[in-house]
Order: sequence, then C-alpha cells, then structure tokens
Amino acid sequence: MKKTIVFLCFALFLVGCEKQEDEQKVLTENPNNISISQNTEIKTAPEENIEIRIPTALCKTCEKTLNSALSKVEGVITQDVDIYNKIVNIKYLSSVTSPGKIREAISKAGYDADEIKRNERAYQNLPECCKDDE
Repeated sequence: MKKTIVFLCFALFLVGCEKQEDEQKVLTENPNNISISQNTEIKTAPEENIEIRIPTALCKTCEKTLNSALSKVEGVITQDVDIYNKIVNIKYLSSVTSPGKIREAISKAGYDADEIKRNERAYQNLPECCKDDE
C-alpha cells in the first residue's frame, strides 16, 4: 500500500512537471502570452490608406493637435500630418474605423477635413497661431 501511494505521488509529480514545461514552451514561443489553439487561424483586419486634405491647418501646433486627435481614433495605425502640403496620410484598419470617422475626428479637433467643415467650438478653442483670418 505504501509503495502504491509513493508511486502515485511520483506519477503526479511527473505529470505536473511535463505540463509546466509545455506552458513554458508556449510562453517562450508566444512572448505576448496570447492563447492560441492549434486549430485557430489568426486573421488580420485589412489595412487601408487614405489621404485627407486639411486646408485650415497652419503650423506645427496644428500638426501636434491633429496627431493627438488622430491617435485617439480606434483603428488608426499611423498618421503623417504634412502641414506644408496640407494633407494627412493615414493607415487604418477598415474593419475598425472608416474615412468618415477619421474626417469627423479631424473636424472635432477644429480643422476642415476634405469636404467636412471644422467644428466651430473646437476651432475657437485652438491657439491663436492655429486660426486663419477668415
């Protein structure tokens, strides 16, 4: 009886060690600790690019304001605000956001975005260097 109990304890110890090694292997091969089953197919959302005209953006402060506003839009991957050419190039996930939502975020920051006019309240809150003389 004593030998049976010792054998069972030893067997449980070996099974526990094997499971721990498997978990360590998963963590080593999957450093982000994402749970992935063997039958799971990882799908990525399609990335899109869009260029939006920002005719009312004037200075580096406008660039910072626009970068801040666009970085808060869920699904925007990257944005490149070009004040001199008055455009912003954006890479985004089309399954998460849309060009309309991106233009709306620009408008809510106080700037025109293509055909979408700026939000006047947001425009009034911009620093003086960001306001045109209209």
